[in-house]
Amino acid sequence: VQLTLMKLIKQKRKDHMDNMIKKVKEKLEKSKIHRENRRENRRIKEVPLVALVGYTNAGKTSLVGALSAGSKVEGDSKVFATLDSTVHRCRLPSGLNVVISDTVGFISDLPPDLMATFESTLADSLEADVVLHVRDASHPNTEGQRANVLRVLLDIGFSDERIEDMVDVCNKIDLSSELVDWQQSLLPKQYTHDLPATTTSVDVSATTGIGIDELKRIIDAKMSTKRHLTTLTIPSSGKELSWLHKHAGVSKCEVTEDGSELIVDIIISAGRLQKFSFDFPAVQISPDLMPPEESFDDEVEEEDLDGSKP
Repeated sequence: VQLTLMKLIKQKRKDHMDNMIKKVKEKLEKSKIHRENRRENRRIKEVPLVALVGYTNAGKTSLVGALSAGSKVEGDSKVFATLDSTVHRCRLPSGLNVVISDTVGFISDLPPDLMATFESTLADSLEADVVLHVRDASHPNTEGQRANVLRVLLDIGFSDERIEDMVDVCNKIDLSSELVDWQQSLLPKQYTHDLPATTTSVDVSATTGIGIDELKRIIDAKMSTKRHLTTLTIPSSGKELSWLHKHAGVSKCEVTEDGSELIVDIIISAGRLQKFSFDFPAVQISPDLMPPEESFDDEVEEEDLDGSKP
């Protein structure tokens, strides 16, 4: 009787797990089309994208809230709390508006049935301008978690150079302590010699705000290498400044002595700079900054920064 009861309990647990995996897969599949449409809209609009990857409980959602300055984002410690990649706005010190994408959190020993579906949710990170690897600095096995994340990213198509360009964000630095360091020292050393190393790291606390400004400056610096930093002289009474505020980052704006023109420092992608030149041909732009001419579709509907229609 006891053996039969144990078998029934084991089967019930298995059925419960199978049912949970089925529901998670269904939910992820339903959001797949939405994610693909959103990514395509961002490609059309050349929206600058920052993607967050990392383990569940590393504090990714809280970090999104800290970076987006007041956006109502509530963290959840449950596994798969973020089943779809969610997006929020962030304004960088340069004035550039970017989208931050929070992907589904990693967990250890992910069931094989979920692995392919899980990896598909990381597609945003493949197309992001900047990728932040959010780590829990207070976790005793943070180095082991780091190795697992990097191996999955390499499996889905990240190059070594892409890994090296990521930013290691060591979150929960306010919770790190000598006890955690001692616990980490007791763990077996992780064999990570086969993995590329990131070249940039920053210590932060999403809850207290420690290091957030520095992280924004790092993101800004990386964005500037993928976009043009230039100065334009535009009419003060036209629509040019409004266009630039909407589609680029305006870090400085000065009025000329006679008040007829504005001198603006901007950060902008090559494609958007070409679109600006197309819309405002009277503005002088250095030919060295212009990509080969392409046609533009003026019929594309206006969209929000995250690529979704208003």
